[in-house]
Amino acid sequence: MRTELLKAATADGNKLLLASMSELWPSNMRHVAAEHGNFETNAMGLMRAAERGDLQTVYYLHETGNVPCGVFDGEALICAAENGHLLTLRYLHEFGHVPCGVQDGQALFRAAEEGHLDTVRYLHETGGVPCGVQDGKALIRAAQEGYLQTLHYLHETGGVPCGVQDGKALIRAAGRGDLQTLRYLHEIGHVPCGVQDGKALMRPAGWGDLQTLRYLHETGHVPCEVQDGLALIRAAKMGEMRTLRYLHETGGVPCGVKHGAALTCAAENGDLQTLRYLHETGHVPCGVQDGLALIGAAELGDIKTVTYLHEIGGVPCSVQNGRALVHAAGRGNLETVKYLHEIGGVPCSVQDGLALVLAAEGCHHEIVRYLQETGGGPCGVQNGLALVRAAGMGNLKTVKYLHEIGGVPCSVQDGLAFVRAAEGCNLESVRYLHEAGGVPCGVQDGLALVLAAERGHHEIVRYLHETGGVSCGVQDGKAFICAAEHGYLQTLRYLHETGHVPCDVQDGKALIRAAKKGEMRTRRYLHEAGHVPCGVQDGEALTCAAENGDLQTLRVVVESRKGLSRC
Repeated sequence: MRTELLKAATADGNKLLLASMSELWPSNMRHVAAEHGNFETNAMGLMRAAERGDLQTVYYLHETGNVPCGVFDGEALICAAENGHLLTLRYLHEFGHVPCGVQDGQALFRAAEEGHLDTVRYLHETGGVPCGVQDGKALIRAAQEGYLQTLHYLHETGGVPCGVQDGKALIRAAGRGDLQTLRYLHEIGHVPCGVQDGKALMRPAGWGDLQTLRYLHETGHVPCEVQDGLALIRAAKMGEMRTLRYLHETGGVPCGVKHGAALTCAAENGDLQTLRYLHETGHVPCGVQDGLALIGAAELGDIKTVTYLHEIGGVPCSVQNGRALVHAAGRGNLETVKYLHEIGGVPCSVQDGLALVLAAEGCHHEIVRYLQETGGGPCGVQNGLALVRAAGMGNLKTVKYLHEIGGVPCSVQDGLAFVRAAEGCNLESVRYLHEAGGVPCGVQDGLALVLAAERGHHEIVRYLHETGGVSCGVQDGKAFICAAEHGYLQTLRYLHETGHVPCDVQDGKALIRAAKKGEMRTRRYLHEAGHVPCGVQDGEALTCAAENGDLQTLRVVVESRKGLSRC
């Protein structure tokens, strides 16, 4: 009953009734329980209550909790408007004295965006908010969301021109396919359909909205070839065949606009039907853009489109120095690779054997075999780069093949394959390269151990030290510092306790790095087990912790420097 009285009093603007209700209202309302003295909590509660249209709570917090209705720069009123809670909005404005135009009329804009016409009307007619606030943004959003009645009001009563912001409302309506709103803006609001260089035409073309497209062209007189025929390219890219035909056959857009980009898009999407139309009806040569369509189809593994482009369209398979074969190999499209080599005559070793390198990196073992055994591509191209890439990806099967069948030494590029395998946590590849390939574990000054420690690959660190004989202190303890920085405590302990790396290498840099990254457990180990003073390097750890707002580390460092710890 109290809630109904409250709503009635607000609706009627009865201040006397509202005042009397505040005396009758129970002070222990369980559903709201205003926190005495906690203004911030109660203010947030008022805003949330306004957002959900809970007038009872808004009233209680304002009248009993003494929360001003205009807290947070009138955000409560904006929230009420956005959600269409007109009674709450009225209370906030008429009894809470919140101006309806707060935040540059944001309430009206939000209400229009959600189609709350009654709220928009109140804000304008009672609250005095101009409908054209924020450069007519309310009208644009109403058009975008298809709230035609709100749009009518803003234009016809509020006096907002339909063409605000260079016709953005019409473009947004066309983009949604809202023909009714589009017609209103053009026929009643007198917005030219070709605003912004025909931008309204683009999205309907891409989404296959032929009805909107036809209206813009036939009624709005937008030429279909605006923006150099971009609409046709978008239609081709999205596979919208009906739209494409309309743009070409009715709108007169040449299919070869922008150097045949539409045909390339169709090929890259595997859309053979669209591609055939563009070539056979639109007379676009299949080799446009230096054969880019064939390259895109090959990369996609679309053998039918590749065949059509080569055999019907006359595109050489070797365009751009065999790029199609390289991309097909890298993507693992074996049938396409075979076609390009056996039918198209592309040597498998094009671009210095790049196809084999990319196939090895992509773990496409069958393609590696085909390129080497059938195509005659040497496995050691580019100084054994294929083996390096395969090792880095943990592709042991291919590593073995390249070494045992292809004759590639495992130690190519100063053991880079071994380093990459360790970095990528590929223990089996590391073991093979060392035990079968004869790569010393300490190549490149123990870089493999440093990178493995940096990434927390504990088992690889152990293998490199215990089997490979790599000193854990290589590069002046860099592995230890990297493990500390990234918080790999297990690896850190191993390097110190088994590998005998002093915790204070490089003047305690490990502790500083740990503090900088907020690695509390690591910092504690270095200090308590490794006896690294927390004040090393003139208190650099303290500075790092302070810069990062790491209060816990900061407290420990400060206490240690006061003599409260073992420092």
